[in-house]
Amino acid sequence: MKKSQLKSLPLLLVAAAAGTGCTMMGNFVKSELSAYAEPTTGELAHVRLVGSRNVKVYPASTCPSVYVPGSGYPAGPQMGGQRKRDLGMPKTGHEPKHFVEIAARGDEPITTAFQIGRYKGQWQQSCYVANTFVPQTGRNYEVTATWMGDRCVAAVYEIVKGAAGYQRSRVPTATATCPQTEPAADA
Repeated sequence: MKKSQLKSLPLLLVAAAAGTGCTMMGNFVKSELSAYAEPTTGELAHVRLVGSRNVKVYPASTCPSVYVPGSGYPAGPQMGGQRKRDLGMPKTGHEPKHFVEIAARGDEPITTAFQIGRYKGQWQQSCYVANTFVPQTGRNYEVTATWMGDRCVAAVYEIVKGAAGYQRSRVPTATATCPQTEPAADA
């Protein structure tokens, strides 16, 4: 690409975005720059999200959609880099370097969606997985996502006190799904 073509590239990108419609661009910006609206009062549970990059939270919903009120990144918009947030939840001794602990409404569904990647040989693979569960008030949970063969899976664990300290106990989840139709573009 010539130098003169590079100068016009930003203008072309803006024109392309305008051509696709303001709604689409607005949804992209909302999706990528929104922070999770974390509750601070009421009946709460705590959730540790393993890995702090590329995980979004959708409160009071079984649907991972930009239209879910309060949805977003748990540690603020992801503009690069990992984040760590420790609320003092019980530790099992197997926490990775990066995790984010959040408050969530107890007895309401919450959906977590992970976009994870890995290198396999010279190729980079990417995978998306979204699960939903209902955290119980006053309890602590951990949500992880990992590769299993050629697909990624998410798992939810309750952190419980055992004879040897705190341990993880698997919690049933459901695959996150959305209704067939999304709200109107001007909603």
